[in-house]
Amino acid sequence: MVPLATIRKIEGICAKFIWHGGIHAISWEQLCRPRKEGGVGLRSLVSVREAAGIKLAWRFLQGGSLWSAWMSSRYLMGRNFWVCDIDNNFSMSFKHILRNRPVLRKAIRRKMREGGETDLWLDPWIAGQSLMEILGPQSDGVEYRGLTCRRIIRGGSGDQRSIVSLLS
Repeated sequence: MVPLATIRKIEGICAKFIWHGGIHAISWEQLCRPRKEGGVGLRSLVSVREAAGIKLAWRFLQGGSLWSAWMSSRYLMGRNFWVCDIDNNFSMSFKHILRNRPVLRKAIRRKMREGGETDLWLDPWIAGQSLMEILGPQSDGVEYRGLTCRRIIRGGSGDQRSIVSLLS
């Protein structure tokens, strides 16, 4: 990922080129709007950077690649992606991936299947929220770490008895 300060510097150079260093009648943001909205249709490098970061985060979540396995083992070390704090030792790319979690929460839906990969408490599997966000932290001594949705799925759908016994 290219640092945001560098992106802004490049956009400044582009703006100076377009305006020939003189007084400009419209803002850079206005130039980057689509023509239908009164802009010129230039692409904002900041927007391109954001989109690339979201795509990178999506690819990380998809798994199945050597890169995502390496990033997960290197930075998450068994911690849950959705609640992992951003550490100063993380690479700039991984920090960028983690900063995109709020956007990802709104945009993704989880297909449960057997539920073995979905963390019951920490993954956002209920309308973009985790069970912990909905119910609040549980402090009754029960260990919730690593508990998957497989515990509450029977025959392809939710088993009400399993859910009630788990939550009570």
